[in-house]
Amino acid sequence: MYELYKQKLNSENPVSKSVYRREFLDHNLKFKKPRVDTCKTCDSFNYHQDIADCHYEYKRRDKEMAANAEGMIVVAVCDLQQCLPTPDLTSSISFYKRKLWTSELLQENFCYVWYEGIAQRGSNEIASCLMKFLMDLSESVECVIIYSNTSSGQNRNMILPLMYNTVLQRKEILMEIRHKYLVPGHTHLECDVDHALIERARKSHNGTVVVPQYWMMVVRMPAKHFTVIPMGQINSFSFSILLKDIFVNRTVDTENTSFLGAVFFGLQITKDYGIFQFKYSLNIKEPFGSCSVRRKGRQSDESSHCVRYASEDSKEEM
Repeated sequence: MYELYKQKLNSENPVSKSVYRREFLDHNLKFKKPRVDTCKTCDSFNYHQDIADCHYEYKRRDKEMAANAEGMIVVAVCDLQQCLPTPDLTSSISFYKRKLWTSELLQENFCYVWYEGIAQRGSNEIASCLMKFLMDLSESVECVIIYSNTSSGQNRNMILPLMYNTVLQRKEILMEIRHKYLVPGHTHLECDVDHALIERARKSHNGTVVVPQYWMMVVRMPAKHFTVIPMGQINSFSFSILLKDIFVNRTVDTENTSFLGAVFFGLQITKDYGIFQFKYSLNIKEPFGSCSVRRKGRQSDESSHCVRYASEDSKEEM
């Protein structure tokens, strides 16, 4: 403002900057954001950023709570890494040739690895990895909180509640599973740092990866704390088939209100069979809604809780 003041006076003698500041303060003038007639685009951006910061803050608080829970609460984050090609060649023309892709899901310090011959890269595969993680947890764990991004094809869908319900029926001590989603565009997770370490090890590796199993050795290279777990067909499951047998995909909640399953930000699953709770933000003041996916007339049948991957002609039930 002082520079503009001098430009306006042109050749006239302006007061010094200190005098200008003193007069500015003596007249009780201040800089502040306008309270009315604000830009709706700027307001929406500011609101979006505030919500993203709140989700990060909720994650920080959950981690602190778990650290003081003496092993009864576990907070985990999960994310898929970029697909790894076999063979891993640097020639540009190789990108357009047929390759065998290997997928890797990082869940805390556990890396779940599989290739296209085992399974694909959808919601059933992500749920299978999370189920493996949950079933391997210590028997002292009573509550698990999982953070992820909002990819509807992998994380935010009806498959995960079905899997969580299956795990809770099988683990007696585990009482509750919560899944929380970060705001799209603001999904930085702790495992992103580990993904960067793996990519660095991949680029510095001198040999050529010729078989998918070799990627497990590359993943182990950057840090000793990585536990690499190969996902075979024996621990890959199809949860979506349950929607044709035991459960049904609801479009309304228990209050007969339209259920927007693709946009919720919080899931909470307890021992109540076929019931899951949800809400459209992580605000602790917002109450949970409830949705039942049980088919009428069907009771809890533990033998039907999951279906192993097999041929289309014969699928063996667990």
